[in-house]
Amino acid sequence: MTVITTELQQAFDKIVQYLPGWQIRPPENAEPTYVVLVDGPGGAQLVVHEVWDHQHRAEISGTFPREYTPRDSDRLKITIDYTRDPAKVAADIQRRLLPAYLGQYDAALVYKARQDAYDACEEAMLKELEALFGAEAHCILCPDNWHRSAEVRVYGSDERPSVTVTASGHSGKIRLLLSDVPFHTAKRICQLVADLVPQAPGLSTIERVGEVRPSVSLP
Repeated sequence: MTVITTELQQAFDKIVQYLPGWQIRPPENAEPTYVVLVDGPGGAQLVVHEVWDHQHRAEISGTFPREYTPRDSDRLKITIDYTRDPAKVAADIQRRLLPAYLGQYDAALVYKARQDAYDACEEAMLKELEALFGAEAHCILCPDNWHRSAEVRVYGSDERPSVTVTASGHSGKIRLLLSDVPFHTAKRICQLVADLVPQAPGLSTIERVGEVRPSVSLP
């Protein structure tokens, strides 16, 4: 495959020689590209692209694991004149970008590892509870950029309640929601809960929704 290199690529072939631990990712096809990817230690990566309204200038920014991009990542960008001496450009990158970017990147990896552990805990709890309900349970794991839903759902019938179990890997606890529960079943569940969670003497946790409480005048 004959790769058509651009002036930007040619310049960075020389610049990365002064960036220990970094190397240009080979192009995936023969088409000329105006974006250069530079791979670094631990999965870090720099993205270099032309600044269209400024000749011979490029913007450099760092990438992060998906869903873990810092809110202030826009500050982690610099522009350089890639026709300058390669050693001086590399020194600029090392001074102006790499310390801040790599610090944020390492923090993102730590956060991601912690969140992955929480997610694994949630999934393990849900799988164990799902097994209790049998084949009719539906384990839902729906990660996206803004919200993560991890729950088991069991759809009810005339004689059986609907059940939704939501797990929290952060606390190791679950949220149990029952709906359409026949009275005799609800009574058994409430008795089980009462036996498992005894209340302190004189402490009432029962409140009727819509109950009108007498007003109290403070002295």
